[in-house]
Amino acid sequence: MALTLLWFGVLIAATAPVSALLRRPGAAKALDRLTGCIFVGFGLKLAGSSSN
Repeated sequence: MALTLLWFGVLIAATAPVSALLRRPGAAKALDRLTGCIFVGFGLKLAGSSSN
C-alpha cells in the first residue's frame, strides 16, 4: 500500500510540469506527429503481417 501511495504521489507531482509542457503549441504539435507516426507504423505492420 505504501508503494502505491508513493507511486501516485509521484504521478500527481509530475502533472504540473507535464501540463505546462503540453500547453506549448510546439510540444503539442510534436506529440501529434509522434502519435501519427506510431499509428502509421502499426498500420504498416498490420498490412504486412500474414494471417496464416
